[in-house]
Amino acid sequence: VLPGPRERNMPGLMHWVSVQKAAGVEAHFAEFVEHTVRHYPEWKHVWLNPQRTVHPYLADRLQQSLTKTVDAKYRWGVKLPGKPKWIRSWHCRQQSIATGATTGLIWNRAARTNFLLNALGAENCIHWEHGSIWHPGREQERARYLKNIPLAITNSRASARVLELMWGFD
Repeated sequence: VLPGPRERNMPGLMHWVSVQKAAGVEAHFAEFVEHTVRHYPEWKHVWLNPQRTVHPYLADRLQQSLTKTVDAKYRWGVKLPGKPKWIRSWHCRQQSIATGATTGLIWNRAARTNFLLNALGAENCIHWEHGSIWHPGREQERARYLKNIPLAITNSRASARVLELMWGFD
């Protein structure tokens, strides 16, 4: 039996976001996943957890909504080294293949994301800006990241203007 049109085009999202705190971006992430699971149950949501922890306020909500949680820096219970850099990209790519996640949704991070861009392809990643791009530090890395990312979603017009004026993101 061939899958219907909705099944053939099921989005598989790999979310890169830290939820150690229960603040704005973290709550927005949980609400986004809950909403899409409720209205588009065929979507897959894989959470690439950068810290191996989750704030207790969000733990139950996310456990009920996520297709899978992947520890970004661990494989088979062993911490993956930061160098050579291809190791974490390989791990992420393998998890993407195993779960069917083809699109990366990078929540409020513009640095330390190259492994995900390499794993999924920068053309398959979306930046979701909530104000992190305003803070100083890692300017060269952020500039390279924003040069490669094809699409950004912002939580406000001010965030959109900062991307345009500070970083030249169109």
